[in-house]
Amino acid sequence: LALNFYTGGDQLRQTGSYVNNLHKWGNTLGSITWNYLLGNKSYLNTSINYSRYQNLTSSQYSVFETDEDEEMGEEGDEELDSETMFLGTYSFIKNYNAKSEAEIYISRKLKINTGLRFGQTTIKPLEAKITELEDDDEEGFISFEPLQYEDLSMYAEPEIKVGNNFFVKPGIRASAYWLEDYHTIAFQPRLYAAYRINNFFKLFASYSKMNQFLHLVLNPYAGANRDQWLPSTENVLPESSEIYNAGFIYKPNKEWSILMDAYYKRLLNVTNYAEGKSTFINSENWEQSIELGKGRSYGAEFTIKKSGDKFFLQSSYALSWSWRQFAGINNGEEFPYKYDHRHAANIGMMYTISPRLDISGLWSFASGNIYTQDGIVFTDSLQAAPNGDELINAYQFTYSYSPNNQYRAKSYQRYDLSITYHSLKGKKLFSSLKVGMYNINGAEDQYAYIACVDL
Repeated sequence: LALNFYTGGDQLRQTGSYVNNLHKWGNTLGSITWNYLLGNKSYLNTSINYSRYQNLTSSQYSVFETDEDEEMGEEGDEELDSETMFLGTYSFIKNYNAKSEAEIYISRKLKINTGLRFGQTTIKPLEAKITELEDDDEEGFISFEPLQYEDLSMYAEPEIKVGNNFFVKPGIRASAYWLEDYHTIAFQPRLYAAYRINNFFKLFASYSKMNQFLHLVLNPYAGANRDQWLPSTENVLPESSEIYNAGFIYKPNKEWSILMDAYYKRLLNVTNYAEGKSTFINSENWEQSIELGKGRSYGAEFTIKKSGDKFFLQSSYALSWSWRQFAGINNGEEFPYKYDHRHAANIGMMYTISPRLDISGLWSFASGNIYTQDGIVFTDSLQAAPNGDELINAYQFTYSYSPNNQYRAKSYQRYDLSITYHSLKGKKLFSSLKVGMYNINGAEDQYAYIACVDL
């Protein structure tokens, strides 16, 4: 019998000239787990789990107004009055679930994995409000009623060894979902197969169909913390995907191994904010702010591992593409997904200096995040007034709309280092102390960008 509990909260504030932004978020998790042996090899694992995540932001902005009755400034410009306002947003997601899973060994060549899960989830989608003073009280966001749904799922997945070289794992998962008057059932088949050519080389391939009743809706603008989870409804249908992958593992000896894996994934009913939407104001028509579309992603990953008595190395490189397509966004054309990184590489190493002392390091690299930049307002010189006065009514301003996710930030790389001190192993009480340095090179974050345009 095991009991686990975790709670954590973070706060970030940005201040400066005309800037006073606050971001608060946190998690609370808890579980009770009971593990029961059914025999020498089989067991039953049952748990009751709880989780709650909440997210609150407050952003300052200024509203400028022209008072025509005020006197002109020194250079003849009109005086501008400004009023400070705050845009606040708040959301949370809370989940209770109970699940029981079993691994049953029938024979040396047959094993059955099966399980059952029931859960209840309550979501308060991202609600926004405008106030004259900063408001960091969660109780102040009351206009949007939380959404609650229940789901039930069960699965069965046998593992079958055919001879000495062939392994196959078919499976099926069934899920039921209820949200008020809306309910649906989904079946998700899957298949994994592997064939060992010799002692050094193994091929594998798999297929899996998945359904997800919870949607992650991403805000397209960099630096805006308005990504949120939403439940499926009669209008916002459950998301589904099919993924195919194939690869090989090569192990020339006990120390070295090489893995190559390629995949292709199709997605239906993926979600995005509808054009011109980035948050929810009215709880009654929030579904109108969401648009359904399709997506696809594909790529390959290459991994090398080296294990020894004192030295461990793992390096990987991934080349991938991820796309989304919506009828009402980007003129219906396909555009890169927010987390399309194209290139990603990692090298991790650990060296054992002594039985009590280890040192490890990590280098991580990724192509920059994809994001959408606001459009540009510029003056049309062909429509300029003859007297050259750019502010009279006869002058024409033109707005240039930017395509969705057309910008990519610069590449990101980071170096980490840590040292771990262990107590002697083999004792009844074992402990370790780890001291580390994260982001030694001071890499810039990938979440806030400033665009400068010459007009």
